[in-house]
Amino acid sequence: MDRLSAMQLFVRAAETASFSAAAREAGQPQSNVSKQIAALERHLGVRLLARTTRRLTLTEEGSRFYDEARRIVHEVTELETATRKAGSGLSGRICLGASVGVGSTILMPLLKAFLAAHPGVSLELRQSDELSNLVAEGLDLTIRIGELRDSSLVARQLGSTRRGAIASVTYLEGAPALAVPEDLARHNCIVYTGMARPDLWLFEGPRGPLTVRVQGNLHCSNSAGMRAALLAGMGVSYSPLWLYAEELRSGAVREVLPAYPGRVVPIHAVYAAGRTQPLRVRRLVDFLAAELARDPYVAPAGRAAPAPPRHKPPLQQEHEVRVPAERKSPGPAARQRQVPAQPQGQSPSRHQAQVPAQRLAPVKAVVLERAPLGQRTRKVATRAARPAGK
Repeated sequence: MDRLSAMQLFVRAAETASFSAAAREAGQPQSNVSKQIAALERHLGVRLLARTTRRLTLTEEGSRFYDEARRIVHEVTELETATRKAGSGLSGRICLGASVGVGSTILMPLLKAFLAAHPGVSLELRQSDELSNLVAEGLDLTIRIGELRDSSLVARQLGSTRRGAIASVTYLEGAPALAVPEDLARHNCIVYTGMARPDLWLFEGPRGPLTVRVQGNLHCSNSAGMRAALLAGMGVSYSPLWLYAEELRSGAVREVLPAYPGRVVPIHAVYAAGRTQPLRVRRLVDFLAAELARDPYVAPAGRAAPAPPRHKPPLQQEHEVRVPAERKSPGPAARQRQVPAQPQGQSPSRHQAQVPAQRLAPVKAVVLERAPLGQRTRKVATRAARPAGK
């Protein structure tokens, strides 16, 4: 018995609910199809199909066997097809889903390179910030940023990025200084309604996680609208740095709180469960993973997200301290006058010792005044006052 051939016939008989239909597709007599499936059942020791005069139905064991057999048959067919076409390259159509911002800003240049390398492949890109139903919408795969909530999906992590507070230099020119997340209360924040809690922005501070409630006069339901608003100088956004990689490199956009990084978010290629992906889809995912691994704002899968700059404590404001004034070492006579005589037989306690207070003179500490974003910090005071008495 050719088990692979018997599995192929069984799969088609189960899908068409008919031995005769499976026989017509295979170009074999119906009796031959029936015999091969019966031999497969004897080999497994279970009945796979319940036979009636009108139709075939799967038994409980047959239903479990069908799922795996269909996958194996499909993979063998794909392998044969890929081997035959190895000399001529990939071919076929890929239906890819992505958010509006990711598709337009990040994926489009990469897809251009992939299609140029594989002219036999055609691609349909469907963009939406809503979660897609891969099976209902006929998607081969979709690219998602963030944690996956649907356990019925199969995913491959392509890398990870992190969120951060971002603003354009146009907005920052006339905006109040930003030093800590609490300063966001004085800024107009562009709120992305696609998040579970749009008005709560989470940061990692030197003492642990920090949550800040923000507000603003613009709420956006998709990443493309939020991106356009940020580049127009309408406020501060809380976004994955990956979406603004080009602007961050050119300096048109800045991460305004680099010492307070936002949450790390994974980037996944997501498939529908129970569906074997064609070779062209797997090659596209491999290509995207390799390209993203070279992006400085994306950490490859299995590695930590791009490290933020080491946190520096906030600069202190100018203040006055007091230091001992210079004085000469006292002579023996002076040292004797510093501690009064004690009654005989009684030793002086440390609380009773009387030491003349040192004269203190004011001195200006050398501090740095925080300058507006984009400007260098400057020294405020560097000259110490003379010791008292000189």
